Order: sequence, then structure tokens, then C-alpha cells
Amino acid sequence: MRRFLRNQTASAALEFALSLPILIGLVIGAEEFGSAFWCHHMLVQMTRDATRYLSRVPDPTNGVYQTRATNLALYGNQAGTGTAVMPSTFGSGPVTISYTVANMGGTWTGVAQNVTATAHFTYSSTLIGWFGLEPDLAMAVSHTERVQSD
Repeated sequence: MRRFLRNQTASAALEFALSLPILIGLVIGAEEFGSAFWCHHMLVQMTRDATRYLSRVPDPTNGVYQTRATNLALYGNQAGTGTAVMPSTFGSGPVTISYTVANMGGTWTGVAQNVTATAHFTYSSTLIGWFGLEPDLAMAVSHTERVQSD
């Protein structure tokens, strides 16, 4: 019995076998966090692009300009052609963008306008669902800029 307890052959393999599930979980968790972080970053970029475009057009409330801003955010061009900036494989639904143009009062002469773009996206992960957690993560990003006037 003492000889069996002092025998250390294959102890490294046993330690590796016990730590392997933890290491796999850490790698998968890092990959999922990276994907979600990338999607959030792309959402921020998309709303900034759309808001920046709308803040420089003559009438940001015009539906044509808002459609162009949405196309710019989703596809990277005003025509809305080509592949989407954020692939649909990351989410359970499309990216939705809404706009608000508000007149802001102040002590200066005239009225300043601010345009705000808000984007919503649901990041979906099957790996998070394996652990019994909610696999869908709702993301919302908003960006505001002052309308440029001549």
C-alpha cells in the first residue's frame, strides 16, 4: 500500500486531465468575450458614422438623408450595397438604427440642433447557452453630435 501511495508515475497526466476542462472554459470564455466586444465596437463605429453624416447634411430630418446614413452605417456606403459591416452570424436579429433631431435652446443667437443615432443589436451565443446562461445579450449604443450650420 505504501508503495502505491509513493508512486508518482502518471501524476502529471492526471493533473493535466483535471485542469483541462478549466483551461478549455477559459479559452472559450475569452473567445466569446472577444466576439461580443468586437460587436459592441462595430456598433459604436456604425452609430458614429451615421451621426457624423447626418450632422453635416442640410436637413437631418429628411428621410432620404436618414436612409443614406443607415446604409452608411450598415454597409459602409450610402447606396446600401455590398456585404454588411457586421455579419448576421453574430446576432439573432438585424441592427436597427433610429434618429432623433432635437432643437437645443441656449444663450446664443439662433437655435442649435443635435442629431442622435441609436443602434440596437442582439448578440447571440450558443456557447454561453451551454452553461445555462441567457444566450442573447442586448446591446444598445447612442451617439449625439451637433448639426453643422453654415
